[in-house]
Amino acid sequence: MKIRFSLAAALIAACILPACSGGGGTDTRGGTASASAPGAANSIRLTLGGVRSDTSYVRGERVRMSLEALAAGPDRVVLEFPTSQRCDFAAVDDSGRTVWRWSHGMAFLQAFGREVLEPAEPGLRCVESWIADVAPGRYLLVGTLTLSTGPLADTAAIRVGD
Repeated sequence: MKIRFSLAAALIAACILPACSGGGGTDTRGGTASASAPGAANSIRLTLGGVRSDTSYVRGERVRMSLEALAAGPDRVVLEFPTSQRCDFAAVDDSGRTVWRWSHGMAFLQAFGREVLEPAEPGLRCVESWIADVAPGRYLLVGTLTLSTGPLADTAAIRVGD
């Protein structure tokens, strides 16, 4: 089972990181992304937040982050998930190497699930933190919804110093 989850994490990273790295290290928080939702406007607003506005951290400092999904249109959006996992978080260095992943080594209930996002109401929110005990440099934080139709992610760039 452990190999299966590691393979799944590698596949998610392979799908997400190339799409997220295109920003050249820029902060893309607050993007709107599409999600498959029959009978709905098919769009959600996915935001990686909680990262300080100055985006500069000291090595070993706790980096708090949250991922929030809201219905972006006038219709409800139904999100479907292949497991009990709803979100994942990762930190990626300038070379594209994942230095931390929240779900690494975890197992999730193998049961389909769904979340309904109603317009103008609080949506799905995941909160996590990471101890940035890494070499000084620039890092890309990646917050991901682990949807059945494929991962949907938002990113934020940070800098870790001495």
